[in-house]
Parts: sequence; C-alpha cells; structure tokens
Amino acid sequence: MIVENIQIPFKENYLNACFCWPDNKEEIDEPIPVVVKFHGIPGYPPEKEASLLSEELTNNGIAFLSFNYTGVRESPGIYSYYQAFENAEQVMTFLTHHELINPRKIGVFGESLGGALAICHTARDPRVAALALHAPLFDPAYVLGMSGFEATWQLLVDSQIIRFPPGNSRELFQKETLNHNPMDHINLISPRPIAITCGKKDQIISFEGFLKLFDKANEPKSIHVIEEGNHYLKDKASAKEAREFLSKFFLDQFEW
Repeated sequence: MIVENIQIPFKENYLNACFCWPDNKEEIDEPIPVVVKFHGIPGYPPEKEASLLSEELTNNGIAFLSFNYTGVRESPGIYSYYQAFENAEQVMTFLTHHELINPRKIGVFGESLGGALAICHTARDPRVAALALHAPLFDPAYVLGMSGFEATWQLLVDSQIIRFPPGNSRELFQKETLNHNPMDHINLISPRPIAITCGKKDQIISFEGFLKLFDKANEPKSIHVIEEGNHYLKDKASAKEAREFLSKFFLDQFEW
C-alpha cells in the first residue's frame, strides 16, 4: 500500500487528508474505484482513520481516502456541522476530477456522527455509488439527550482537538444536527446500496436505534451485527469481522 499525505483545497484553507493507493499505483492505466471515509467526533488523524479498511481495499485495487473536517486537528479553521457538509461536497468534487479515480465508482464509509453525515450527504449527492456505515448516529436527538452529553461536550471543547466557534457552540451544534436527521434521509438513497455494521454491545449508541435506521432504508440493503462488538471496535476479532463484511460490500458493488 502506498500512503500519501495530502491537502485538499477548501475555500482559503485546506483539509488534511491521507490517500492510500494500491502498490501498483504507478502502473494504473485506467481509473480505479475509491472509498472515502467520513469520521466521527472527535475522530483520529487521517492516517489512523484509514486503518480499518485501507489495506484490504488497496490489496484489491481500490483506493481509500480519509480526511479531517475543517477545524479538526490539522485541518485549519473553525468546525461546524454545516461546514462538514461543505467539506464532503469538496472532497467528492476533488475525487470526481482526479485522473486516477473512476467517478462512477466512489463509495462512502461513515462512522458514528460521520455515519449520520454520510447518510444525509449521500441522499442528495448522486456521485456516491455505494454507502457503508459502522455504528451510525441514527438520530441526533438521541445523543443530545444523553445524561453525559454536557460533560462530554465540555471535554471536546477543552481538548482543542476540535476548534468550535466562540459562544454557545453546543447550542449551534444541536441546531445544525437536528436539521439533518438520518432517519428522514436514509430512505432517499435507494436504488444505491447500503451496508451497516453495528455492535450489539455498543456503549454509546442504542443497538435498537441501528435496527430502526436499517428498517427505514429501502432495498438494496444489508446489516451485519457484531455480537461482541462495541462502538469503537477495540478488540481485534470485532474489527476483523467488520472489516471483512465492509470490504466485501465494496468489492461486490464495484465488481472489482
């Protein structure tokens, strides 16, 4: 696997990103498929965000791109959920114009809050050919209503991993996320395929919520429940199970 650290232009700044390519990148003579990841909050640096799927996909001739939203880690600027949607638009445009990427074979993979963003973005962007999700936030109101949300939010603000706008950033985040509810958008993605993995022991998001979200989706769709899996797929067995299911999904969709 060839790893390239890149900067994707965005307005007057850029998005810090990592492009993973098959070993034969220099020999590619026709555009290849790509999967782009929308990470959760706070997420990890792009190189680590690529770790779950990049090796399996690049070994099979599919590129993988991960990036941090504006205002997250090394991506300059101030974070907002609305602007994360603008980031997604820019990344998709960047990929569709890339000479080595097949613009008809762009997949999106979203995790947690990034899963919610991925659903709402895909519903309105026909450039996305296939959507995979792990532990997607099914309804923003669920997390906003959790008993520990206030304390978690303050930890995020204090960490400076994400640079929020001044003032009541929590109130702004609440307004922006509630205006983009995955439960209202996932049914708009068909006939493009959707695959979901989720852990039955998810400690952050309700397992029953994943099932409700899946029920809202139209065919073609598939779901894989990881019996011992949690939100973060910390144990190797759960990560392997998710990797195999999600990689096969993209390989099948791209007939690669």
